[in-house]
Amino acid sequence: MKTVCLFWLCLIIGVCSPCRAIEYAETEDENMTVLLNVDSVMNAYITAIGGWEKVKAIKDMTIIHRMQVNGKEVIRKTSQINAPEGTFFVLSASEDGEEKYKSVIEKNKVSITTGSSRNIIEGERATQIYNQTFLMIEPAYEQIGVKPELEGVQKIDGRYAFKVKAMFGNQPIYSFYDCETGLKVEVLIPTPKGISVSYIEDYREIGPGVLYSFSMRNKDQVNTIHKIEVNQGLKMEDFQDRKSGSAG
Repeated sequence: MKTVCLFWLCLIIGVCSPCRAIEYAETEDENMTVLLNVDSVMNAYITAIGGWEKVKAIKDMTIIHRMQVNGKEVIRKTSQINAPEGTFFVLSASEDGEEKYKSVIEKNKVSITTGSSRNIIEGERATQIYNQTFLMIEPAYEQIGVKPELEGVQKIDGRYAFKVKAMFGNQPIYSFYDCETGLKVEVLIPTPKGISVSYIEDYREIGPGVLYSFSMRNKDQVNTIHKIEVNQGLKMEDFQDRKSGSAG
């Protein structure tokens, strides 16, 4: 009880952040776990990356990865548009300038083109793919019906972080947010083959002044973003499945 009182006292009188309040409280009880409102953790994250106003100012966004594979230049692009009709995505991969793969993703339908082959995914599986494609997922939680849950506080690389669980269908994804900075620092995904852990690093300013991570590192590799383009005036026709004319 004394530990909990110390924590809330620190917050109420404003002498420290939630993270600092935890540190003070833990000097009294090393086994303490403090649960805050998940909304305060999400709002702290949004504030840390620039705030709601700047996040909402992003109307379109394209992430570009560039790499060399077997002596050939491979470019992967993921584009998102936030339009009155909804949010849509295009994923593509090219090799030495020749498009090898393209998928158009909308809420209930995914169209995948590989060479002359074309496949359509619809229904629940398409919705699950759609929900996990958002380039900034936390601001989209309400839109896609995801209700995050705060599961506690733990240390990541010696620093306190809030652990938040989000369910995408039957798939749980755990994100960890630094108590002091508010930034997301780790993502943990349980899979049938084990637990996938990725470290979120190298935040840089993009577009209207929003911080975005350019590096995701796991035990096997580092996934580095080459470039991010924001508000380039993309049009809805860029996000249409040409053969069906869908996307809105």
